[in-house]
Amino acid sequence: MKRKNFYILLDLSIEPPEKDLKKIETAVKKKQTEWSRLLNHPTKGIKAKQFISLIPEIQKVMADPELREKEAIGAKKLLEKENQYKFLTIDRQLSIFLSKGAVTSREIQKLVKRHSVETDEILKWMLKKEKEAVSRTSASKPPLKKADKLKTIISKLGARLRKGNAANKEISKPAAPQKIDIKGILKWIKYPIRSKNDGVPEKPKTIDPSIIKAINMNLKIVRKSSLYDFLNLSAGSNLETLKSHAEKKRTEMLNLSKKDAEATAGSTLTGHCLTIFSNEKTRTAYDDARGRHFLESLNSDIEMAEMDGVIRSEYFEAIASNAVEFGMDYKKACDHIETYCREKKWKSKSKRKRNRLLVIGAAAISCILIVSIGSTALLSILETRRLSKEYEGVIAKVKIQKKLEKKKKVLTEYVKSHEKNDFTEKAEKEIQTLSNKIIMRNSRDEKDYKAALAKAADENANQNYEKSGAVYETYLKRYPNGIHADEFSKKRSEIPALIDNRDFQTIKTLSKKDYEKILEACTSYLANHPKGRHRDEITILIAKMEKPYYGFLKKKIALNEKNKNWKECIGLCEQYFKHFQGGHYFNELKGVQYFFKKQLENRMELEKLIRKAEKKGASMESAKKIYSDYLKANPNSPIKYDVRKRLKKNSN
Repeated sequence: MKRKNFYILLDLSIEPPEKDLKKIETAVKKKQTEWSRLLNHPTKGIKAKQFISLIPEIQKVMADPELREKEAIGAKKLLEKENQYKFLTIDRQLSIFLSKGAVTSREIQKLVKRHSVETDEILKWMLKKEKEAVSRTSASKPPLKKADKLKTIISKLGARLRKGNAANKEISKPAAPQKIDIKGILKWIKYPIRSKNDGVPEKPKTIDPSIIKAINMNLKIVRKSSLYDFLNLSAGSNLETLKSHAEKKRTEMLNLSKKDAEATAGSTLTGHCLTIFSNEKTRTAYDDARGRHFLESLNSDIEMAEMDGVIRSEYFEAIASNAVEFGMDYKKACDHIETYCREKKWKSKSKRKRNRLLVIGAAAISCILIVSIGSTALLSILETRRLSKEYEGVIAKVKIQKKLEKKKKVLTEYVKSHEKNDFTEKAEKEIQTLSNKIIMRNSRDEKDYKAALAKAADENANQNYEKSGAVYETYLKRYPNGIHADEFSKKRSEIPALIDNRDFQTIKTLSKKDYEKILEACTSYLANHPKGRHRDEITILIAKMEKPYYGFLKKKIALNEKNKNWKECIGLCEQYFKHFQGGHYFNELKGVQYFFKKQLENRMELEKLIRKAEKKGASMESAKKIYSDYLKANPNSPIKYDVRKRLKKNSN
């Protein structure tokens, strides 16, 4: 089994890939600590041990620029694979929305809510798909041969053909875009084709639902959508190819040295592949089960396509086409969509309904149109509708773009690629509006940039880097995509290092005998710079200061002890504990501090007794009684000698 990618294992940044060796080493140490804690865990201990054994290899790979780059490329590929699986359903539902030519912001928000993803994630995915489509279109590929076109058509109808359920009408649907006559396709199909008079086909063999459930659970573990996907083949692949790939997969699974959840799931799925793809009947049964399972996804697609209680005709057709590719009968798929919509009290606008209406009233409508507006006017209306729909798609694409320049580019490309019409004129007006906005924004941007640059320079000259950082931040919030955004982003990213260096240099300028200031500055540095460049130097400096600082404190403590300034003595001990928790003199000073606290308590108790005696006023007898009563009640009190002195004084 292949080892886990080190970028992913260490939770390092992949986009862009982390290259800072200090950060990488920190991540390794952090993970090593985490794995060490798990060594005795009943279920995670084995993996933790495996990961710890990889540390020498991790350090070797991540320290070598060439090997590290390969690791980063591998991490990106794995990330893309994860996204492919994550966006499997989203992509299918996006294709439904795109069937009308464009996706609206409302539709995107519906996807965001349903799949718990960020708007940016979907927009980036759409842009990625658009770039892929453009690159495929622009690539100069030779036209497909007839044989390749036929294979594509048969692959799309694979499940339906194998069941013997496919009708001529179903075959003609995928054949139309390839411009191949249906008779040419029928020669290539070895399965029986159903006609209108054949009636209901024989029910195929079924697979136990518990087996299908187990297959689907294991597919989730390996992040695959079907057994075909598990073998990296299309659903239209022939039986021999499926058998061959299943055998190869079995060999691959047997050669695995390490076992984990994915490996166990893979072995189980390989066994299912060998059984299910052993003959056409069991394969057809699996396809049928996939079709039934797809009904859940089909209902999800219908709910996604609903807008204001209506399913558009384009969406209806897209959903039905997806169902056919999963092995469902086109008519049954349409019936299911219509039934589901009726239950939800939604209107469904299918071409099927429209065709029925057209058949009923085609002649009458044609006569009315010819008489009322003429054929030329009709063509004009249809063309206007087409252009309007296309322009709506362009505007939707414009709204997706964040930068004004990109919005302008989309509209400019639209104008250049079309002859002048009402919609290109609208686009030109919008281009002019955007151009004015860009000019105004750039003018404000340049003015604010110069002011911010001057202000930041003044602050930097006085080493007020926090204030200059705030200046950069304010500019970037106002102009996140501004002309100078990259420059200020870079300057802002340099601020922590400048503050770090300034604080360290400040410590170096302090007098070596000014222990208190140095220690306060060092403690402050460690608190403010948890990942500071000079942390090790500061830690060593603090350690070196412990002995001389202790000597300095001891002298001050002795002086205050002589004057019985117990509070000051206690505070001086606290100063040591603050900077040297668990230091060499910690226990000694703890004991001394305890003595000072007791002395302070005794003095406070004596002062309390004196105040009580003095409250009685001039009566000496009352004061004497208070002191006498205290000594009788507390014969062993630490302040008994002081109390006796007071009693003697009052007696005289």
